[in-house]
Amino acid sequence: MTEPRVAEIIPFPCVQNEIAAAFDVMAAQARAGLITGVMFAVSGPKTAIMTGWHGVDMAERSVMLTRMQFDLIDAYIGENYGDE
Repeated sequence: MTEPRVAEIIPFPCVQNEIAAAFDVMAAQARAGLITGVMFAVSGPKTAIMTGWHGVDMAERSVMLTRMQFDLIDAYIGENYGDE
C-alpha cells in the first residue's frame, strides 16, 4: 500500500493576499511592541471607505495623515512624471 500524499495549497497571487500579508507583518510587529499606534483607511467593492485609529492622539494622527499625503503626492508624481 502506498503512503498518502499531502497536497500543498499555494495561494494565488492577488491584492487580497498582499493585504493579508501586510496585516500579518503589522500584527507581528505590534505583538513584539514595535507598533504602538495605527491609523488606517480601507475600501472595497461593496464597502464604503472606513477609517480608524488606535493608540494615537490628535497630534500623532495629524503627523501620520501628513505622511500619507506626502506618499500620495509622491505616487502621483511617479505615475505622471516618473519617466521624464
